[in-house]
Order: sequence, then C-alpha cells, then structure tokens
Amino acid sequence: MMKKTASVAEMQTRSTPSFASIWPNRRRSIICPLPSTSIIYFQNASTRPSPQNIAYKAVRIAAPDQADYFLRRIREATMTEGAVTGDYAVLEKLAENFGLPMDAYREALKSGEAEKAFWSDVDEAIAAKVQVFPTVTLSVSGKEETFGGYYTFADYVARIRKLSGGTIEPVKPDVSIEHLHRMLTDYRRLAAEEIRCAFAFESKAALESWLTPYLSEGKLKKEPCGTDDYMISPASV
Repeated sequence: MMKKTASVAEMQTRSTPSFASIWPNRRRSIICPLPSTSIIYFQNASTRPSPQNIAYKAVRIAAPDQADYFLRRIREATMTEGAVTGDYAVLEKLAENFGLPMDAYREALKSGEAEKAFWSDVDEAIAAKVQVFPTVTLSVSGKEETFGGYYTFADYVARIRKLSGGTIEPVKPDVSIEHLHRMLTDYRRLAAEEIRCAFAFESKAALESWLTPYLSEGKLKKEPCGTDDYMISPASV
C-alpha cells in the first residue's frame, strides 16, 4: 500500500487486461505447491479461448464487485487444488460455491457478452503493443513509466519513489486481527506467506507466533497447503 503526501488521486496504477494472466499455447514457469502434472489449464476438447478469463469477464458483468476476488479463486483452485479450470463445468462449480449470482453469470456466458469483453481486452493489448505479461503503467502527477514482468514490492517502491520524487512512500502495515479479518472477508482464504508479506513479518516463525493465540481462541482456522505452507480462513468458513 502506498501513501502520497499531497493528493492520493494524482496517482493511478493501470494493469494490462486480465486476459493475459493465463494464455493458451504459452508455456510459463510457475512456482506452486502442486507438481506440474496435477495442473491442467486447458483441455483439448475446449473450442473456446481462455475459459478462465472468459469466466472472469462473465463475473465482471454479473457481479463486478466480486470479479477480482473470483479471479483469485480460479488461480487458487488451479495452483493449490489441481482443479481443471479450463473446463467450464469446473468454473461453474467454483462460481456457484463462491456465492455468485448464477443466472446472471450463465447469461453473460450464453449471450456471448463475456467472450466479447475478452476479445476487447485482446484488442486493447495488441493496440498497446504489450509483449510481456503482466505489463503495468504507473502514473504519478503526469509522469508515467510502463514495464513488464514480475517485480517485488521493493521494486515497485523504488519505481514509485523515483516517479514521485520521493513524495510517495510505503505505509506501515496495520498488523491487527481486525485488519486480517477485513482481508479474509474479501479473499476468503489467505496463504501464510501472503499474510507474512502483507504484514511485513520477517519470518514465518514470527507470523506463526502472532497467529497462535487467534488460532487457539478459535477466531481463525488453519489448513495445510502443499508441502510447507498453510491457508488461514475465518473460523466460521
């Protein structure tokens, strides 16, 4: 999270269209808790492009405020559960379990509006001459920088600091159970490593020490994920 000492509205961050997150016929190196043989993005029987991203566009139409969270759920199911998210039936089940308005979701797919929105993103990326995913444009007080690829938080801090002339600095994390509950309300589940990074704990041991009383009190639930990580969710979920 970043804070500007003047007007926060002067800073805008634009990402390239979400279609690029998972792209057919494009090999990528990934790091995840499942062996690569357990992950299937696309099925040979699929005749439509990028089912995951078309499903995301359907949710953008049916429930815009839930779309980004559902996109995360698709990625989570793919990477941590080995779900075949290139199958529309699997995506529909994920959407249903996520609590989305299913009639509106199905209509966005059936009408072709979701796929139309997907191809609009493709056209936008082509027009912008995007070559690497993700590609991000940072804009601060009329100054812009566009760059592609994956970068650390420290990289973003350095770039934003340079663009803003040092007027935008990182905000110290709010390390509280209330803040964690707000995050879990939005994202449903978070990996321990995500919480560690968001709250700037120096080690997983430090995070676990902080989480222990809330787990003991039944305020949070912990479940294994992969070989050396775990997921945290509200106890009521």
